[in-house]
Amino acid sequence: MELLFARLPPPLRTSAIRRVAKFLLESTLTSVGAEAAVLCNAVAWADPRCTAQALLAPLVEQLQRDLPAAAADGASRLSKARGGGSAC
Repeated sequence: MELLFARLPPPLRTSAIRRVAKFLLESTLTSVGAEAAVLCNAVAWADPRCTAQALLAPLVEQLQRDLPAAAADGASRLSKARGGGSAC
């Protein structure tokens, strides 16, 4: 699959990578995680810079937005598990 993306002309490859990134970012892929990973690897191999911009950067941004809520939720669960004490 890597060769499929790598052999595309650069403008078409960029467009294909952006479409794959959009699909991966907007889909819930719990039952096809391995296949999604193969697709991610293929586009990253074909054009690492474009993949970083189209797929990795939005993922990192989303993680940074979600981190405070996830940390707060994790701290409250840990606090309850410890009997109401502090998380750390």
